[in-house]
Amino acid sequence: MKRQLVHRILIATGNFSIGQLALYQKYGFRRIEIEIEHDYLIKHYKEEIFENGIHVEIG
Repeated sequence: MKRQLVHRILIATGNFSIGQLALYQKYGFRRIEIEIEHDYLIKHYKEEIFENGIHVEIG
């Protein structure tokens, strides 16, 4: 399999994803741009989402 160089990925997280963001940075990913998409969870998930025991607000 041929390796491909990836220049950019999109990661969607909730408000309390500090641990997840630290993991991405540990492996060399860097935040270039931060964009907030309101109502993302309403559009993409049926279940309520909790991060670190905290309900991720929608809306």
